[in-house]
Amino acid sequence: MADHNLSVLGLSETHWRGKGHFKTTAGNVVYFSGPGNKSTNGVAIIVPSKLNDCVIGYNTIDDRIISLKMRISTNTLHLVQVYAPTTAT
Repeated sequence: MADHNLSVLGLSETHWRGKGHFKTTAGNVVYFSGPGNKSTNGVAIIVPSKLNDCVIGYNTIDDRIISLKMRISTNTLHLVQVYAPTTAT
């Protein structure tokens, strides 16, 4: 992410099962939401290590929607990542 000057990255079609978060070897935290029984759909938000302390919480709505709440200075930022396929799945 640092190579491309990205602060936060949203992903769609991750094909990851379940919901949760994990830390990568680079220190980034990946918040993800996918179906529990099959490897389809899926969304995620990746937060770099320098912003980890800004995350207040996250909400895994379903396998196509995830939201992340961050405190930046005196402001609260709500990020939403949505997977909206062009055909029915």
